[in-house]
Amino acid sequence: MGNPLKLAPPSDPIEQIHAFAQDLAYGALTGMWTSRLVISGNSFEFSRRSHQEALSQYLRTKWGNQYPQIYLLASFGYLRLDEKGNNLTDAIVTDKAFELLRKPSGATTIFISYSREESSVLALLVLSRLQIVGLNAFLDIQDLKPGEDWHSRLCDEVQKRDYFISLLAPKTLKSEYVREEITWALTHHRQIIPIWHNGYKGENENTELAELLKKNAIVVAREHPIDYDNAITNLLNFFGYTDI
Repeated sequence: MGNPLKLAPPSDPIEQIHAFAQDLAYGALTGMWTSRLVISGNSFEFSRRSHQEALSQYLRTKWGNQYPQIYLLASFGYLRLDEKGNNLTDAIVTDKAFELLRKPSGATTIFISYSREESSVLALLVLSRLQIVGLNAFLDIQDLKPGEDWHSRLCDEVQKRDYFISLLAPKTLKSEYVREEITWALTHHRQIIPIWHNGYKGENENTELAELLKKNAIVVAREHPIDYDNAITNLLNFFGYTDI
């Protein structure tokens, strides 16, 4: 993998946590500092001056010293904390943080296409689960700003993202806007991942979208939390996240 320390920090707070954990693991793996950190308040300390200087420079250069809180990293399982008293805490970078080094740095970008009438709940659930593991996903209901030219923005987002998740329910393809998004994805050869739910069985009256139904789909067997979870687990496995 490339050096994640040279990447700009993401703007999303959750993605910042994943990025910071990946950076700590990378620094430990390459010997810039150790995987055992001593924390005073929200600051790192090392017994070796070279480690302290390397980490301090990294924090200033990449984060402007405005990095995620230590206890947030622990909540996500990226640090194991052991309070020692005198306001000092041992923090061990966990295996989960080192696993982030197996993931592409900032390479996986995703567009979520859906019908608000039928798939809003599933779309928000997919978005949340993708963001929790640090993937960069776009969903109009969250990312479009008031007054923005939504049509141009959606077209641009579909074109520039690597993957296109298409949530399909029985009435989805009756939406002119959904059909247009899928057409953009097909035209620009985005990798499409269909997710069928709410009893959808591949119905399609639009010959221009026939290519969509040739894609192997993830199927939500029932509109039930367990089946939603199973489908999203399959989706995350596709992106290489198996320990979830």
